[in-house]
Amino acid sequence: MPQTVLLVDDDTDLHVLVKNTLARHGYVVAEAYDGAEALSMLSRVKPDILLVDLTMPGMDGWTFIREYRSLTHANTPVVVLTARTGFLDKTVMSKLNDVDAYLTKPFEPKELRMIVQELLARRGVK
Repeated sequence: MPQTVLLVDDDTDLHVLVKNTLARHGYVVAEAYDGAEALSMLSRVKPDILLVDLTMPGMDGWTFIREYRSLTHANTPVVVLTARTGFLDKTVMSKLNDVDAYLTKPFEPKELRMIVQELLARRGVK
């Protein structure tokens, strides 16, 4: 059974890149353009991993991650996708318990695929 990735980002170009990259490797990619839309999808989509932008209109990524973690999905890996590259941003993100990894934009598609594979393997999902 293919793994499901929930992509939460307001950048349509990034949606195309992520969907094309991961679909080629057998992943199903569910797409949301803000945190509120992603939360409403959870009744029909059970993601194996989340890819979440931090800066979005409406419900931002931080709020979405907190809301998601408050549900029964506490062990689902979360990868933050962000353009924030400052030292303070990286330091704060590396210490967050709610985030398993982060990728700074722009990133290489291969790097995304490797992180997704690694996090799913840690959970025992193949």
